[in-house]
Amino acid sequence: MVQVKTLSLAIVRTTILERRPITLVAKAMDIILDSYSRSMKTVGGAAGVRRTSEQNQQSSFQPVEDSRVVSQEPPGTMIGPVINTDSASGVESRQSQSNSGVEHGIANLAAHVDRSSLNTSSDSDGITNTSRAVSQATSSSQISDATGKRPQVVGEDSQPLASGTSMQHGTHVASVAISPIEMVQSVFVLVEDEMMGDPAYLIAVIMEFLRSLSKAGLKAPPDLYVMMTALLACSNRYAEIALFVSNKILEPSRELAMQLIELGRQHSLTRKLGVDMLRERCLHHDYVAALLQDGYYLEALRYARKYKVITVQPSLFLEEAVAKNSTPNLAAVLSFFAELTPSFKTTLDYSRYRHILLEMV
Repeated sequence: MVQVKTLSLAIVRTTILERRPITLVAKAMDIILDSYSRSMKTVGGAAGVRRTSEQNQQSSFQPVEDSRVVSQEPPGTMIGPVINTDSASGVESRQSQSNSGVEHGIANLAAHVDRSSLNTSSDSDGITNTSRAVSQATSSSQISDATGKRPQVVGEDSQPLASGTSMQHGTHVASVAISPIEMVQSVFVLVEDEMMGDPAYLIAVIMEFLRSLSKAGLKAPPDLYVMMTALLACSNRYAEIALFVSNKILEPSRELAMQLIELGRQHSLTRKLGVDMLRERCLHHDYVAALLQDGYYLEALRYARKYKVITVQPSLFLEEAVAKNSTPNLAAVLSFFAELTPSFKTTLDYSRYRHILLEMV
């Protein structure tokens, strides 16, 4: 099934590189992310059913007093009342069949949107093929749900035979599903360089990917926001960057903040967005360093004093004070670090800048 994953990623890459209609790319991403989301839920559900089955097995060997089962679970770990094994087996059967629906969904994508159709078919043919794949994936899932309603075969001691098999099958489906991180690393990163000549198309694709992630209830990797910001900057669409940041379309993160600061070399307002994001995320060290880079060493000093930021090198503050040729400021910086870190008085920086201060006086 690894070939299915590899082929699915190759299909999406080729579709983007050939600049197929956004609707075609969006449908492919919807299928992939929906399959991944369902596989994650299936794995979690199989684990829960397996634990319930094991609890039933343990409970069957406990001494019975006054027609009550004595539980051996420690306080706070009980999953719930003992359930009927037939019900548990039915749940496992439905989950196992649901796993098959997820697997068929990815397989249908690979089968109906193959390499040859990407290279030779028209755009309308591609959309038709993808629509058929989506339809068949949905149909197989519905069939699986219907089949899952059949009772499961149990052993002689009324224990479900497939409790372990369900867990193994769920893990197998999870290994076949394509995660958002894999989509970024194996699709967007690989096509970014080739799409720099037409960043608007790739931006539209990424927006559809974010929509698909939201629809599937998944979170986007921070690297994707960094890439999208760089693409917008290449098109001088700084106003849209500010809009996306303010509306949280681009989720705040350290990676995104540092990217905004880097882009701020060409656009000062974008740099301010990055610096503000560092402060909002309480990334004290990075925020103080950014203030120093902008020459706001007194503001950086006050912030460092307030939040006790001791990870920034004192020499950075001292160099700024000397550059401003301000005796009171240099004295204040020396005094601050001497109080904050008593061992600072034994460093070469203290001796050097103390000597400079005496000369300035």
